[in-house]
Amino acid sequence: MTIKEYIDSAIQNKKDITIEYVKYGNEKSIRTISNVQYSEEFGNEYITGFCQLRQEQRTFKISRIIKVDNISN
Repeated sequence: MTIKEYIDSAIQNKKDITIEYVKYGNEKSIRTISNVQYSEEFGNEYITGFCQLRQEQRTFKISRIIKVDNISN
């Protein structure tokens, strides 16, 4: 299963996900995201959701996600 397929499943099943994300500048962070959905503003190449770390709604570029719930790119 690819990361994109896993995200599709999480959205359909309204499941929280934990991602390992590479930010601009190659800095990695691990985030748990609730209420995951595709971004209405940026399209299907981005997801939005409530970030437990930052305690706010955030947007993530899917191509920068290197791992989601132990599924790697």
